[in-house]
Amino acid sequence: MRHYPTRPLRGLLYFAGLLQGFLAVNQVDIYGEKLVKIPTPKYVVFYNGTDTMEDRVELKLSDAFEVPGGCMEFTAIMLNINLGHNHKMMNQCKLLGEYATFIEQIRCFQRNGYELEDAVDAASEYCIEHDVLKDFLLKNRNEVRQLILTEYDEKKHLDNVKENAREEGREEGRKDERIDIAVKLRKKGVSISTISEVTGLSADEIQRLEEVNS
Repeated sequence: MRHYPTRPLRGLLYFAGLLQGFLAVNQVDIYGEKLVKIPTPKYVVFYNGTDTMEDRVELKLSDAFEVPGGCMEFTAIMLNINLGHNHKMMNQCKLLGEYATFIEQIRCFQRNGYELEDAVDAASEYCIEHDVLKDFLLKNRNEVRQLILTEYDEKKHLDNVKENAREEGREEGRKDERIDIAVKLRKKGVSISTISEVTGLSADEIQRLEEVNS
């Protein structure tokens, strides 16, 4: 669940952008006396990570409020699409169920000692042989392979960056040393949000450091 607490906030910002576009395209006057009808938002996130998670989890924007209360709420519904979860949904959506099987086969081959690249190839062969995503894999096998390998490499790199920064932060501890870490990470191209997460500095502080050291 470590990557998901900000989903409601991200969903709110995304929906706000869509809503602005909707109002502009339909030339809606929001300053009149008449009630304006807008599309009903529904924000669903599919989860297929390796952390233990229930079939359905509600993530609320209000969990991020500094002080409980507030005047608004936005909810992200996270659905676990790993094999063995949300049986009814998987049965209703054959493609989603087959995708879960494909991902589980990759992990199964990895548990048996396969490197990721070989595990993807073996899982593709298994699924084609057992008529799981068969047509899709026959047409797009190379693209699927590259996508999974790229996604894995990016996640691994980001995790390494975060872990290395956390280690530096634990060793340094003090504010001036965390500032030094933030400056170094920023020069390496690490995003402001990631630096903020691992150092505890605010985005504004990091932005000011970047301006001072530019």
